[in-house]
Amino acid sequence: MSDRDDVNEIKLTLNDPTRALEGLGLMGQGKERQRQANGWMVRCFVHTDGSPSCSVQQKDGVILWKCWACQATGDILDMVAAANHLDIKTDFKAVLAAAARLGGLWHLVDKLEGRAPRESRPAPAPLPPVAPEPPREWPDKTDVDAFWSACTTTEESADVVAYLRARSLSPELVDARELARALPEQGALPVWARYRGGNPVSRTWRELGYKLIFPMYDASGDLRSVRAGRVVDGDGPKRLPPGRHKASELVMADAFGRAMLRGEFKPYRLTIVEGEPDFLTRAIVMNDPHGATIGIVSGSWTKAFAERVPLGCRVYLRTDVDDAGNRYAQEIEATLRRRAFLWRRQA
Repeated sequence: MSDRDDVNEIKLTLNDPTRALEGLGLMGQGKERQRQANGWMVRCFVHTDGSPSCSVQQKDGVILWKCWACQATGDILDMVAAANHLDIKTDFKAVLAAAARLGGLWHLVDKLEGRAPRESRPAPAPLPPVAPEPPREWPDKTDVDAFWSACTTTEESADVVAYLRARSLSPELVDARELARALPEQGALPVWARYRGGNPVSRTWRELGYKLIFPMYDASGDLRSVRAGRVVDGDGPKRLPPGRHKASELVMADAFGRAMLRGEFKPYRLTIVEGEPDFLTRAIVMNDPHGATIGIVSGSWTKAFAERVPLGCRVYLRTDVDDAGNRYAQEIEATLRRRAFLWRRQA
């Protein structure tokens, strides 16, 4: 291929004014450039230019430019030379190499810089698709039931009592209304009652201070999982679900909420609260024989729960006024809009 053929290939490849100017760092910002037909007006790259006076356009399939201030003109090769501070007459081969590199014409770059053509190599075989992880399930119900039975009342754990009283929550009422329990101080724990986080090895909930246990119910009111709350200072999240298991589509519920989910009770009012501490507070304060309290966390609410809410029920949403709380409220409102009367209150 002759030099003339090389030049033609480069010019036909570098025929987009926008890409060429950006690739050479000549586009400028804001008022340093102006859009025009088939190209741009930019500050001249030949002389010191206070405002855009150089027209760079595509004409007949190639880039041509002219500065209306200094009257300099040229094509894409002259532009490449100016941007790289090269003399197109004495450094012609270097200008061609720079232009070929800008256009991704690597066979010309090798030729112009005296290297042997690069061998074409077959494309590597595509990697096999990564097999998706199987969907996580809730812990085995037998294990959950056995774990919950082994948990003690909150009053039997000094750490849990201190945590609750510091938040003006009554351990006696938490126990009486079966809102939460305490992790047993002794005995084996399920394999999922562990947390690793950023540590080299995982440790048990007991070792890490996750001693406040919340029962989590499905839309039928069955106990299907738990959440563990940390009651002492430490690293890691404040609450944890069972490790490597599904944690969504479950809620906390007081006795009236559980009866509603089981279809045994139709409350006049329902309060839906975000987060474990607010659920405990609301469930203790309410204890309304005509109402029920449900506690939600991320991923809790589903259409199945909405279908358990009696028609015409008054529903009070007490989600946080932040992005997450607003999203939870919108999800609940979308499923209950034609089923219940809704009020949104700050938590």
